[in-house]
Amino acid sequence: MKFGRSPRVMASLLAPLRPDPRSLRMSRIQWRQDRVAGVPLKRFVGFVGPVEVGQVAYDGSNRFWVWSSSLQEDAWGYGPTEQAAKTAFEIWLRSWLENFRAFLQATERG
Repeated sequence: MKFGRSPRVMASLLAPLRPDPRSLRMSRIQWRQDRVAGVPLKRFVGFVGPVEVGQVAYDGSNRFWVWSSSLQEDAWGYGPTEQAAKTAFEIWLRSWLENFRAFLQATERG
């Protein structure tokens, strides 16, 4: 069975979100509220520079906030609040990007 997330990431997403000194630093993700015809929605799109990395939207029927990313097809999760979903998304994104560290560092070295 393929889950698309490592057990470590899954454990961190399932654990209760509590203040962590690492999470107190400023996030690199800039969240922009989505709008339709000038009306703000309960949906936010996250960008790192010009690149869209994810979305957080409120699911009114289930009363929780769902995060997802177009960077990986089956990447999604949820949180009880908007901030919890954004934090869970950032935890997932950092873990997912870690897979590319060796490639990106090799590119920097030349």
